[in-house]
Amino acid sequence: MNLKYKIYVKRNVKIFFFYVSSYKKEIFIKNEIEKILFIIKYNPSFLENKYFVFFLKKKHFLILKLINLIIKNYSNNLFINIIFNYIKDFKSKFKILIFFIISKYKINRLIYKTKKKVYLYKKKTIIINNYINTNIIGGFIMKKNLNYYNFTINNFLKKLKNNF
Repeated sequence: MNLKYKIYVKRNVKIFFFYVSSYKKEIFIKNEIEKILFIIKYNPSFLENKYFVFFLKKKHFLILKLINLIIKNYSNNLFINIIFNYIKDFKSKFKILIFFIISKYKINRLIYKTKKKVYLYKKKTIIINNYINTNIIGGFIMKKNLNYYNFTINNFLKKLKNNF
């Protein structure tokens, strides 16, 4: 992984979780996810269009991250990079006890290149290969001070569906 990509992921991780944890921004996130999913649902050829990249540049970079997590084939690999960077940057600030990383696919194959990171955070990370509930697109559950916080993408979508 080159340095430019690492800096890009690290910067966006900080801001991604700032928006997730900030209640004021939750409505913005839901509205943007709804717009993106509407476009994808009713115009799937849009993803193969050459103007797709141009469209993403106009949108907020948070939405770009969410699209990458939802659509792209390498979603688990990207997500693992985001999570490990998040743990590295914020574990001391938030005193995180445990991370539960949830995936539809085998993460162990996808994070072959990041084995050192897995080893470093093995004590604080539990990887769950989710073959039972395929509704979970990807995400994680964070445990802090005996409270669990659900950061899975399907949780965002469930809240979005309940509100509309």
